[in-house]
Amino acid sequence: MRTSYRLILLAALVALSLVPVGPAQAAPVVSVAPAAGPPGTSFLFFASGFAARERVGVWLNAPDGRVLPFSPPELRRTTAYGDASWTWVSPADAPNGAWQMVIYGQASALTQVIPFTIGAPPDPASGGVPAGVAPASGRPGSLFRFYATGFEFREVVTITVSGPTGPLKDPALETTGIAGPEGRIDASWTSPADAAPGAWQLVLRGDRTQVERVLTVTITPPEGAPPPQLTASPASGAPGARFVFSATGFGDDEMISVWLNTPDGKVVEATIEGRAQAAPDGRAGWGWLAPAGATPGTWQMVAHGRTSGFEAVASFTIQ
Repeated sequence: MRTSYRLILLAALVALSLVPVGPAQAAPVVSVAPAAGPPGTSFLFFASGFAARERVGVWLNAPDGRVLPFSPPELRRTTAYGDASWTWVSPADAPNGAWQMVIYGQASALTQVIPFTIGAPPDPASGGVPAGVAPASGRPGSLFRFYATGFEFREVVTITVSGPTGPLKDPALETTGIAGPEGRIDASWTSPADAAPGAWQLVLRGDRTQVERVLTVTITPPEGAPPPQLTASPASGAPGARFVFSATGFGDDEMISVWLNTPDGKVVEATIEGRAQAAPDGRAGWGWLAPAGATPGTWQMVAHGRTSGFEAVASFTIQ
């Protein structure tokens, strides 16, 4: 009987191990910038994890326990990716203390609480944040809200946007272009629908002070976009053979770093024919001559996008 019981228990454990588990969902992210500031400060909030295009409501919990309704005009629904970002300017008579911004998804019932402080601004010498952006990443077409400090009151601030293929001639910016009484400027940028994946920079420069703030955001590939791929032709060859590599899925005009993994696990430099740089459609190609004394076995050519961070590997055999 004891043996039969053990067999039944073992079968049950095996059955449980075979139950399909859905893919792990990314944990929701919330942020506020700055984390603390005096009355009159403009706070920038960000929250993720909601349903796409979901209706949301927000309110504030004051230090004295009061619930204050708030309806930001720029926030009615989340983005297609379930994100939300908005600003709130604290009143001049706002009490000092620990505050909470609360956002609630009407369909998902998800509630996010974002704590922040109204009080003395952080001492710059102790690590005060001079600029911020939310979200830190998004797909093409995403809206990014950002701020920067350290300018003079009423100073004109020039904003430029640069991506993997260079600066944008006419970025979709929303801003007054002039610093406020505390030397702060707030703005937003809507990335192009065809924005190249990779790192982008928002550069703010004061015309009088020449103070410069640089913010970096990442444009991620559109949902459903195929991952970068690298193929080798022929699939095998003798030492001294010429192999041709074809890459797809990299950023527009992106520079690509390439190297080789040898059969014995070493990483060696790849001296290629041609130029490892993607065309405007993300494609690239180059050749490589296997050395006369190349070790037989499975080799790998690795292609790494210098801007996007995308990486693709092609395996081939030297006989």
